[in-house]
Parts: sequence; C-alpha cells; structure tokens
Amino acid sequence: MHRTIKTPYYHQLAEQTRFRIGKKKAPQEVHHNTNPILLPPSSENSHKKSGYVTTAEMKRVSVGMLAQKIDELRESTARLSGILAQVASNLTKQQHQSHNFPLAKVRFINDYLSGKEYIIRNCSSPENPIGFVRIGRAVHKQSHPYFQVVHPTVSRLHTTIWYKNHKLIIVNHSTVNPTKVNNIDIQPEKAFFMPDRVSISIGHIEFIVEKIF
Repeated sequence: MHRTIKTPYYHQLAEQTRFRIGKKKAPQEVHHNTNPILLPPSSENSHKKSGYVTTAEMKRVSVGMLAQKIDELRESTARLSGILAQVASNLTKQQHQSHNFPLAKVRFINDYLSGKEYIIRNCSSPENPIGFVRIGRAVHKQSHPYFQVVHPTVSRLHTTIWYKNHKLIIVNHSTVNPTKVNNIDIQPEKAFFMPDRVSISIGHIEFIVEKIF
C-alpha cells in the first residue's frame, strides 16, 4: 500500500492551492468606524428618557391641537354672530328712529282726558314727513293711528288730523256733532288748513294741537 509522507512543505503547498481555487477565502482586515451612527433606542421608555417623541405621541398632540383650534373657531364665530346681530338691531332701531320722529303734539284740556298728551309721528320718509291720527268714540279696526275718545257728543269716527307739507290739516267726518277750530265750525269732509298751534273741539271735548317739526 502506497502512503504519502506529509512534510511541512506539503502542508504549505496545499494551503496555497486552496487559496487559489477559491475553496477558502483569505482573511480580510476589518476596519472599525471610529464615529458610529447613534440610533434612538427602540423601547418606549428609552424614547422618553432620551427625549425622542413617538409617532403615537405626535398624533395625540396634533389631534389635541386641532380640537383646541376648532373650539376657538366656534367661539369666535359665536361672538361674531352676536356682534353682527347687535349691529343689525342697532341699524334697525336707528332707521326706525330716523323715520319715526314727532311732528305734532295733541294735548287734551278738559273732561276725563284733561292733561293727557299724544304725539303725531312721521309715517313717511324723512325727506317727505307725513303723519296723521284719527279721533273718535269707537276703536278703529284698521291699523291707523287712533285716539279713542269716549263721550256721547263724539261720533264713532269724528275727525282726522294730518301733517303734510309742514302744515296741519283737519278733516271733519261727523255730520251730527260739531267740530270747531279756534271756535270756527268746520264743514264735513272738507280739508281745513290750520295754524301751527290751534285749539280744537269735537263735541264737548277740547284739545290743543301744536306743530313741533
């Protein structure tokens, strides 16, 4: 039986042969990085200790801030709605006051209405002020300004007092009970222009009408 004697030279030759045919790679030098990249720890507690914020925490913070902004926007909208409503109300009042100014004053001087005063107000535009009032025993069914005077000598619809073109006008509607202006009888259904201050009597009721605009 033939047997090979393995000398030290033999072992050296075999090792070099294996390197050449690729059965075994030669050892390579490992260069260690002196500045390694620092990665954040992976655990939840490590995140909190090291100052890192997790995605879940960022989502919770974002949702909370969004909800706060929505609440602030709702409060601002409510305040703005209240302010706009107040402004609209003030404008309506101002418009009403600018149109609803007094034109003439009516003051009763005898009987049960003695001392009572009423105002004839404008019912038109400020550029063309017009006002009127009807006086009689019965309550008028229409929505016109009306003074009710309950007295046997006063007709159901006795008279109408107008303010037009900066003048006072009276119309007598009664054919039974008299209407007098400064003791002058007024014919029925005829307009009578009066001075700025005048004494009027319908039946036994007397009052004074005075222009104030």
